[in-house]
This record gives sequence, structure tokens and C-alpha cells, in this order.
Amino acid sequence: MSESEFTSSIAGYTGITTWNIPGFIARRTTAVVLKTDVPLIDFPGKFSASFWGTTGDLVAARSNPDGLFFVTSVLCKESATDYKACSEQFTRGNFDANTGVELENDLSQKVDGNRIDVTTFKAVPKI
Repeated sequence: MSESEFTSSIAGYTGITTWNIPGFIARRTTAVVLKTDVPLIDFPGKFSASFWGTTGDLVAARSNPDGLFFVTSVLCKESATDYKACSEQFTRGNFDANTGVELENDLSQKVDGNRIDVTTFKAVPKI
């Protein structure tokens, strides 16, 4: 993607919460949001996100070869009546795109970490 393609196609950046303790602490990863995806995603308000830990829609993001994360899909709409049931199918974190293995901050495999299905992003039950 050229610089002009990049700048003409992005709407901005958002923080994706990979884990949190609401009202206390959270770990967020910065991800690019494409202009075409803005109407599809419900973002939390600034006050509710920082003070109450509200996260908005549950989304998935993938990194490109340069290590920049792009929001790729909305998994569960926060405004949906079935949000809780939907979100229980997923687990937050950073995962290897090929194997679905959860990764540490240094990108090594997490010992006894979670796994996801790399196509649906749904959590794979531990055996």
C-alpha cells in the first residue's frame, strides 16, 4: 500500500483493549480504522472508555507486514441484545495469526495460554 493509498483510506486510529480491569487498568493496542469501516463500528465515548472501562464493539484486528494493526471485523455489537452471549465465545488477547496460539508481549508463545480459531476468532476450549 502506497503512502497516498494509506492516507486516503484511513479514518484514524483506535485503541483495542486486549485485557482490562474496568475502572482500574487496561492494556490497549493501537489499530487503524479504515474509512469504509467507521459506520460499522460503535466506539465508546472518551469519558466512558477512560473512566468506566467501556470498550465498544468487540472487534478483531490483524497486523500487516510492517506491524501496523488494522481492524478487520466486528465480532459482536455492544448495542445488540445478545452481546454478552456473543462475547463469551471469544477471548481477548494477542494471538498468532497462523496457529491461534496466545502470545506474550515479546511475541513468544504464552505458556498455558488460550487458543483461538484463526478463521472465526472464537476461543478454542482447553483440553
